[in-house]
Amino acid sequence: MSDFLSSLAAQAMPTLASLLLTLLSALVVAGISYVLRVLQAQKENRGLALLLTALETGRQQVEAIVAQLQQTVVEQLKAKAQDGKLTADEIQEIRRMAWEKFQATMPKALAEVLRAAVGDLEAWVATEVERAVLKQKAQGMTVVPKSLGSGSVTLR
Repeated sequence: MSDFLSSLAAQAMPTLASLLLTLLSALVVAGISYVLRVLQAQKENRGLALLLTALETGRQQVEAIVAQLQQTVVEQLKAKAQDGKLTADEIQEIRRMAWEKFQATMPKALAEVLRAAVGDLEAWVATEVERAVLKQKAQGMTVVPKSLGSGSVTLR
């Protein structure tokens, strides 16, 4: 009987070893797959955080630019006009100035993140300028930028 069990064990060993190796390989592949999914999720979270930072910084920059242009350009042009309103050409010039100031003050890396997300960055800035102007009008407040480069504003 002992010879029979020994013979059976000897015959089963290669099969068991192969089965064990297959099982171990599957566990290693599953573990590697899990680690890669976790790393990918972390990478996506960092990408999302960077995008949100770029959007917030961009919006703050635009609000500061609009406030600055309101005080330095818009008020002067309105004062010169007999009806106190800006012409279409003046509005276009102010939009151009806002775009140029945005390009000069927005950190380049964040601007590239925004460009990758929104496509036409100039159109995005134009939309944000309109939003900031409407926000100022709705608040009925004067918005004073602390500093154009910081993106922060003070409301009075």
